[in-house]
Amino acid sequence: MIPVSSKSKILDLLLILEQIFQQNQRFQSLSGDVVDTQVLYLEHMSIETLDVAKSHTSWMNFRDNTQFADISKVPFTFNNIKAISTLDEYH
Repeated sequence: MIPVSSKSKILDLLLILEQIFQQNQRFQSLSGDVVDTQVLYLEHMSIETLDVAKSHTSWMNFRDNTQFADISKVPFTFNNIKAISTLDEYH
């Protein structure tokens, strides 16, 4: 659990975590057939936050940021992160 209050910091952290899980084969092998999502983003507005971020990528400076050069064309389409709004969605 990583408590974060700012939406921009949440998005930065999610991008970094996605990049770590994409590049690290040890984390990839942990998922196997048992778990298909390795990181849960739990917030009451999580899905809406990602939708806004996906639709406003032109406002963000990804082109000049080499840290995110390897992330796919839509930076907030995650393979290793699942956005949920309640704990009931986890089960």
